[in-house]
Amino acid sequence: MKRLFVTCFLLSFLILLIASRTPATTAFADEGRPQTPATFDCGNVTQIPRPECEALVILYDQTDGPNWRYHNGWLATNTPCQWRGVTCASGHVTYLSLYYNQLEGPLPSALGDLSQLLGLDLRFNALSGPIPPELGALDQMRFLKLTGNQLTGPMPDSLGQLPLLEDMWLGGNQLEGPIPASLGNLSHLQRLWLSGNQLTGPIPSELGSLAQLQELNLANSQLTGPIPAALGNLSELKELNLARNQLSGPLPAALGQLGKLVEMDLSENQLTGPIPASFGDLQALESLDLAKNQLNGALPESMGRLARLEKLDLEHNQLEGPLPASFSDLDQLEYLYLSHNQITGSIPASWGGMAKLKGMYLSSNQLSGSIPPELDGLDKLESLNLSDNQLSGAIPARLANLPKLEQLALPDNQLSGALPPGLANTPKLKGLTLSGNQLSGTIPPEFGNFAQLTHLALTGNQLEGNIPAALGNLKSLQTLYLSENQLTGGIPATFGQLDNLVFFYVNDNQLDGSIPPEMGDMERLVFFQAMRNQLSGPIPPELGDATQLVSLMLMDNHLSGPIPPQLGQLNRLTTLWLYGNQLSGTIPPELGSLTKLQNLGLGDNQLTGSIPPELGGMTDLEWLSLYKNQLTGPVPPELGNLSKLRGIFLFGNPLSGCLPLSLTNLHLERFFFEDTDLCVPADADFLNWLVGIQHLRPADLVLRLPLVLAP
Repeated sequence: MKRLFVTCFLLSFLILLIASRTPATTAFADEGRPQTPATFDCGNVTQIPRPECEALVILYDQTDGPNWRYHNGWLATNTPCQWRGVTCASGHVTYLSLYYNQLEGPLPSALGDLSQLLGLDLRFNALSGPIPPELGALDQMRFLKLTGNQLTGPMPDSLGQLPLLEDMWLGGNQLEGPIPASLGNLSHLQRLWLSGNQLTGPIPSELGSLAQLQELNLANSQLTGPIPAALGNLSELKELNLARNQLSGPLPAALGQLGKLVEMDLSENQLTGPIPASFGDLQALESLDLAKNQLNGALPESMGRLARLEKLDLEHNQLEGPLPASFSDLDQLEYLYLSHNQITGSIPASWGGMAKLKGMYLSSNQLSGSIPPELDGLDKLESLNLSDNQLSGAIPARLANLPKLEQLALPDNQLSGALPPGLANTPKLKGLTLSGNQLSGTIPPEFGNFAQLTHLALTGNQLEGNIPAALGNLKSLQTLYLSENQLTGGIPATFGQLDNLVFFYVNDNQLDGSIPPEMGDMERLVFFQAMRNQLSGPIPPELGDATQLVSLMLMDNHLSGPIPPQLGQLNRLTTLWLYGNQLSGTIPPELGSLTKLQNLGLGDNQLTGSIPPELGGMTDLEWLSLYKNQLTGPVPPELGNLSKLRGIFLFGNPLSGCLPLSLTNLHLERFFFEDTDLCVPADADFLNWLVGIQHLRPADLVLRLPLVLAP
């Protein structure tokens, strides 16, 4: 009995041992090929061949199938042709479409077993790793779409072995290395999108053999070298996008042979030389973007023949010479971008005939002469930017006839004369920028009639007279720049009605009178600057109600009276400059609540009393200017808490006592306390800290002390 028990035990053990080793033996035999999970048996599938079934199962297993967004039927039925995204015909998988489906992981090489696959669409997932070379065996494939994944590594040469391929979309990945020259063998290819990768090297000239290619998009990579002239052979091409690479050399004149081209974008490269006159032969062209290169030479007159052109962008180049009069023949042109070049001469009056033009951008050139009144013929114009040129003469009053004009930017020219009151009749104008000219006369009260104006900039002219109270009617106004003129009178109280005003600059004028208390009603005001005027009277306490203020600069005026404690309510304030006035009284301790303040300038006033210890609560303070007042008493030790402080200016006050040891916590760049009665404590560490300050102007007593005190 005992012998029988032992025999049965050994037999059972042997069976278990053999069973446990069987999977390991099978795995070894198929090492290197992913295994079909034991949860699904392709042997029970009759719709498609077993290798195709296994390829689908491996894809599901390796790309986290259970967490796909949609996985209806997958591994749940024996009918894979009904699984979500799978299409079959004649007993084979013909299409696999799982875009936007949260696939994550590598692309399995087993996909190469889908021998009759016509289309593979796995766009916008989280696929990673390389593109399997086995995909090159799918010789029936019409489209391959892998856009918007995280694929890495080089493009396999085998992709050039797909003789029937019409669409290859591999953009928005992290592919690197060169574009395979073998892609030139794809004789049926119509769309090639490789944009948004890290591809390097030159554009293969072999791509010029793709006789049926309609779209070529290689943008946003790191391609170098010249644009192959062979691309001019792509007679069916409608879109050519090579933007944002590092391409160099001249524009091939052969590109002018692309008679069906609708869109060409070669912007943001390092292309040089002139624009070929042959580009005027691109009769189907609707959009041409050559911006941000190093192109030079004159604008070709031949480009006036581009009868279908809607957008022309040549900004940020080195183009020179005159503006072609022939551009007036561009009947379909809607947007013209020529800014940041070296174009000279005048604006052709005939350009007023471009009936569909919506945007004209000619800023930062060397244009001269006057602005043609004929531009009032641009009935659809929405934006006119002629800034930073050498234009002269008056602003044409006829510009007020532009019914759809929203932005008029003419700053930094040599325009003269008066502001045309009629501009206020431009019904849709939102931005009017005329700064940096030689405009004179007064600001027309009619400017208060702008219905939609949000931006008004008149800085740096020779305007005089009062600021019209009618500007307070501009309910939509967000920015008002009137600095550097010769304006007189006061700030209108009506400005308190500008509920949307964010920026208000009236620096460097001759304004007088008091600051209206109504300005405290401007709930959205962020920047208020009225420096270097002749404003007088007190700072209105109501400014403390403008709680969005970040910058309040009123220095170099004749303001008097105390600093309102209510300014301590401006908890977003980073700059408070009140120096160079006649302010009196004490420094309000409430200012210590301004924890975001970085610059406090109260110097050159008539302030009295002591420095409030509460200023130690200004934790972001970098510059503290209290010079030339009548402050007395010691420097509060709490200033040593201001760890971001870079400069302290206390000179010209009758301050007394020894400087607090806590100042050694600071990393000062500047410390000026000459012409005070402050003394240095008898502490070696303090004196060593003091002499280490780069810009130091100490009190006279300190100059007589030894450089290092004995411990």
